[in-house]
Amino acid sequence: MVQAFQHQAERAQNLYSRISEDASYVGSKVNELKEMTPQVKEMALETKEVFMDTKAAVVETKDDVISAVKEDNPSPSTSLGDNDSTSGSSSNDAGHTKNQANGSSNSQNRL
Repeated sequence: MVQAFQHQAERAQNLYSRISEDASYVGSKVNELKEMTPQVKEMALETKEVFMDTKAAVVETKDDVISAVKEDNPSPSTSLGDNDSTSGSSSNDAGHTKNQANGSSNSQNRL
């Protein structure tokens, strides 16, 4: 009976040791997670900002493309973001050339 009691006590002590080790391991992982949470949150916010910036750039590019497509004669040398006087004169020259090719003596400004 004493041996059975010692055997049970030994098993209980081993079980306690394993539970203590497991609890210590889980506790250390919880602490690591607590330390990582602000970093993960910051990374998520930065990622969101990048996506929002990308979305804005895509919308802006879409608007540039739409306005370029709406032009009657967009100049191939003009970038989509150019809105200066040179792109207007290129468009005017192209309109004048087109009208001459069609036999029309009346030139129009095409923007």
